[in-house]
Amino acid sequence: MNRVLVIPPNDILRHPIPNRIYHIASRLSRKYEVMLLYYPKHPHAKDKLRDFPHIPVTYRGLGVKNLGIYYVVNAPSIYAALKKAVPQADTVIHANILPSLIATKLAKRYKKPAIYDYVDHYPESAAAYYKSDIAKFVVREGTFRIVYPALKDSTHIVVPSYGLRHFLKSIIDKPISVIPNGVDAEKFRPMDMAQARKAIGLDTENFTLLLQGSIDVWQEIEPVIYAVKKLNEKNIKVDIVIVGYSHGKYYYQKLMGMIKALQLQARIHTYPPQPYEKMPFFISATNALVAPFKKGLISYATPLKIIEALACGRPVLTTDITEFKIWFRKGLFIYNDIKSFMNNVKYLIQNWEDIEKILSENSAIIRKTHSWDTLANKYINILNTVI
Repeated sequence: MNRVLVIPPNDILRHPIPNRIYHIASRLSRKYEVMLLYYPKHPHAKDKLRDFPHIPVTYRGLGVKNLGIYYVVNAPSIYAALKKAVPQADTVIHANILPSLIATKLAKRYKKPAIYDYVDHYPESAAAYYKSDIAKFVVREGTFRIVYPALKDSTHIVVPSYGLRHFLKSIIDKPISVIPNGVDAEKFRPMDMAQARKAIGLDTENFTLLLQGSIDVWQEIEPVIYAVKKLNEKNIKVDIVIVGYSHGKYYYQKLMGMIKALQLQARIHTYPPQPYEKMPFFISATNALVAPFKKGLISYATPLKIIEALACGRPVLTTDITEFKIWFRKGLFIYNDIKSFMNNVKYLIQNWEDIEKILSENSAIIRKTHSWDTLANKYINILNTVI
C-alpha cells in the first residue's frame, strides 16, 4: 500500500471545524496509508474531536498564542519530524506556509513528489489580518517569499478555483488542477425548518438570515446589518442568526457595537462556535445564508459554507464574485449594495415556497457533484500520475 504524508493547514483532528484537507485525507486513508503531521499546542487546537486511520508524525510543541509565531518557533521541531517522515512516504500532500516550505525542500532532497493543496493566495490571506498598510505589505511580501519556493518545488498544485489557477499560471510554470471545495453529502441535506429551529432553540417565525463561520475582516457584514435595520423599519420582519468566531476578535466586537448602536438586538440571535455536526441544523433553521465576501481575496475561493447551504436546499445571498457563478447555477442571489440586498430579501420572502422547492431538488445535484467522496477520487487520479 502506498504511503501519503499529509502536512495540513492546522491540527485537523483538533480544530473546531474540519477543513478541506481533513475531508480529503480521511477519504484517502481508505486507499492509502496516511501519515499525518500533528501540531502540538497549536493555538487553534482543542481536545481531539475526530479521527481517521493514520500514522501520527509529531514533535514536542512550544505553545504560543500567535498563529504565525507558532510555526516560526516550532520550525526546527517540524523540520526534525519531517526529516524522518518524508523518506518513509511515497508522496507528500502539503497545505500550509512555513511547514510547506520545509516539506518541499525535504521532498526535493529525497526525490519524493509533492502536491501543494493551495486553497487561497496565502500572501493576501495572511495580510488580511492586519490593519496597517505597512504591516500588510511586510506580511504579504514575507509570506510570498515563503510560498513561492514551496510552489516552485512542488510536483503538482491543486487549487479550489479557476480564478486562482489563472493567477498562479501567471507566476509559475507547474501542472495545476482545479478541485473545488466540497460537502459531506450525508450530513448536509434538506430538513424541516420547524424541527431545525426547535433543535437549536431558535424562537422566531420571522424570515431569518444566517451569518456563520469566520466572522472576519475579509467580509463586509456592516451593509448587511444596515439592510436588515432598514427592512425592519419598513415592517418587513427579518432576523439574523450569527454563529461563528473571529480570529482577531475585534471585528466581531465591532459588529456587536454596531448592532447595539442601531438598537437591533431583538432581531439578532448570537451563538458561540458550534460543532460541525450541528451546522446542518443552523442552516436549515434559517431561510438563507449570507456570504458577504469582499472582492479580491475571496475571489479565488469556493467557500465551504456556500456549498453546504446549497446542499441543505437554502439560497445564498452573496456579493458579486465571478467564481461562485461558475460553479453554482441555482441558489445564488447576487447583491452589490444595500438596495439590491434588500430587494433580494424581499424577493425571497415573496417567492419562498417556490424557491424552497427548486433548491430542495437542486440539493441532490450539489451533494453528488461536490461530495467529498467525488472530490477525493479526483485527488486519487492526481496521486496516480505522480507516485
